[in-house]
This record gives sequence, C-alpha cells and structure tokens, in this order.
Amino acid sequence: MCSSSILIVDDEPEVRNNLAELLDNFGYKSIQATDGADAFSYLENSILKNSLPDLIISDIMMPKMNGFKLLETVQENPILQNIPFILLTAKNDDLSFRGGMNHGADDFITKPYDASELLKAIEVRLNKSKRASVAVDEVVNNILMYVPHELRTPLSSISGFSQLITESYYFLSADEIYDMVSKIDQSNKRLHRTVEKFIALSEIICIQSDANRKNELKDRYLNETEFVIRGSALSKADEYGRTDDIKYHLTSSGALITEEFLHLVVMELTENAMKFSQSGTPIEISSRTEDDLFILIIKDYGKGMSIEEIAKISAFIQFGRKFHQQEGNGLGLTIVQKAADLFSGSVMIVSERNKYTQVTVTLRLTPTY
Repeated sequence: MCSSSILIVDDEPEVRNNLAELLDNFGYKSIQATDGADAFSYLENSILKNSLPDLIISDIMMPKMNGFKLLETVQENPILQNIPFILLTAKNDDLSFRGGMNHGADDFITKPYDASELLKAIEVRLNKSKRASVAVDEVVNNILMYVPHELRTPLSSISGFSQLITESYYFLSADEIYDMVSKIDQSNKRLHRTVEKFIALSEIICIQSDANRKNELKDRYLNETEFVIRGSALSKADEYGRTDDIKYHLTSSGALITEEFLHLVVMELTENAMKFSQSGTPIEISSRTEDDLFILIIKDYGKGMSIEEIAKISAFIQFGRKFHQQEGNGLGLTIVQKAADLFSGSVMIVSERNKYTQVTVTLRLTPTY
C-alpha cells in the first residue's frame, strides 16, 4: 500500500470522485480541488502547514484558472515547482498535447483514461520524484562531509601558524617566520576561494528561483567575448604560475551571457584545468561560432575523469579525492553548469582517465524573440 498524497483538480464532481475512489483503493491519499484557483489556494495553505502533495493531477479546461495556468503558477513558485504534474483532459489532439508539454507537464493522460495506464504514470512520476530526493540527500550529505574539511583545513593552518609565531617569536629565525607567514597566506587564499564559490553558487540558485531576475538575464548580450576569456584565464593562470601553459585559439564574437558570468565560467574551468594537470602541460582555450551558437572549449592534458565520475557531477562531490587528495570539492563544475543554465546554455564534458579532460560550454549567439 502507498502513502503518497495526490491533489486532484477537476471542475466535474463525478470525475473527481471516481478518480479519488480509484486512488484511495490503491492506497494513495487523495485531495480534491474544484478548479485551478481552488487548487492553488490549497497549495498555499499546504506550504504553511509543510504538507505538500506528492503529485498533482489536473484537468485542463476549468473555470477561474485552467490547468495550463495552474501548472505555470506552480512552476513559478520555488517551493512547489518540483511537484510532479500530470495533465488530464478529454481533448485527444496534438495541440493539447504540445500545450501540456510546452508548459512543462510531466505527463499527459486523455479522458476517458485507462485506469492501469493512469496508475502506471503516477507510479513512474512518484518514483522519479523519490530518486530526485535521494539525489538531493546525496548533495546534502556531501555538504556535511566536505564543507567542514574545506573550511577547517585552512582555518587550522592559519590559527596554528599564527599562534606559533605569536608565542615563539623570539625563538624563530626570519626564514622560519617567512615560511610560516607564506603558509598562512596560502591557507587564506584557499579559504577565500572556497567561500567565493559558495557565494557564487548561492547567488545563481537565488536567481534560478526568482522568475523576474531570471527573465532579466535571458537576452543579455555580451558584444565581445575574447577579451573576457583571455583576461579571466590569465588571471587564474597567474595564481598558479602557469601563464605560459595557456594556448588560445579564440574567435572575436559576442554571446548571450553577461560579462560577470562568462568571467565566472572561464575562471572555474581554468582553475579545474590547472588543479588536475601538471605544470608545463598545455591548457587549450578555444572559441568559435557555429550556426546560431557560441562554443567555448577548455581542454587540459591531466588526470582526467572516468565515465562514472562525469555522470556523478553534482555539488560538493570530490572527484578522485581518495586517489589524488587535492584541494577541490567539485563545486566549480556545478557552478559552470548552473551558470550556463541561466542563459539557456549547455555544458558537455568529455574525458579519459590519465589523458585529458575537455569541457565544452555552448551558448546562444543571438536572442530568440
């Protein structure tokens, strides 16, 4: 038997009651709403009570607020947007189907529906939602595991060397003090980088959950990418003393992205390339245009990643940490992915263990009006 709750939205009482009876017989908890406005009112109250439904099944043609509008309203709310949404309608035509898919529905069932088909669709969507929750739990666990390490390690170094200098100043040589201060400086920079990454990721997540801010970025155009790419890569390479390793093959072009976010993407990808390849090996940074796309590629010839590691890219997962014991928690690639998402872009990673890693960022070249 199941314990998942399902919100049924339909203006026809007979349809609601029959569907509720079916769901109740299979162990689901059903909640009924007479139209989209009634459903959204229930959802708002559910937020306050922390008792959101696990899935929504809604008719399309309803008074006050139809199913498309309800779906759109739900998706604009960051608390509700991950609830699986199935559209149920008597219209069996391509226009209704495409309308449902374009609005972001998870599934589309026509009336009169087959009970087994509907129950299967519900099961599939609930299982997918549960897997997503497991993925979120994995991210949270990685946060709990790695954040203390990434923050405490440099803090411990700063605290320890500072205390040693303070308490033993008269017994230390100038070279010893210089060496300790250098280590404090290195730890301070590491701590600063980690904090800046968390701030950047938090800012992107805030924008993603704010429809107005996200729309403001949608068609922001940067006239010249080459200058930003060169400057950002050079700045990061200078930190690692590897400016001679950067090999540029850049096209003069614009792209749909802001200077701030292109700088962030290039900085994160260049830093990853620096960390996972040896000094003296090339890091190739190239760009080109193709049809209506701007394509940025950053490639290093270092440790590389396995197919499994690429598949597990998500916040706070440390690639190969048990083998390499390097600073870094996978946050950079997550930032790049989410930054590209803001501008309807994409990120693709191709890598081979102990040979190379190539990251391709694709952005739109012109607005789509």
